[in-house]
Amino acid sequence: MAAIEIKNVKKVYGQGDAATVALKGVDFSADTGNVVLLMGPSGAGKSTLLTIMGALQNATSGQV
Repeated sequence: MAAIEIKNVKKVYGQGDAATVALKGVDFSADTGNVVLLMGPSGAGKSTLLTIMGALQNATSGQV
């Protein structure tokens, strides 16, 4: 059973020409009892993804 599951999560900061895309349709799930490592280069959206999964901010679109 998935402890957390996200589907097609997108996050965009700003609008129009000033828009910055932080997440482009991320899918992820983690089962209860599993340990998960999230890694990537600076600016890849790791912190944005974690704050969305932790309900500290809302996704632009998608399901958590």
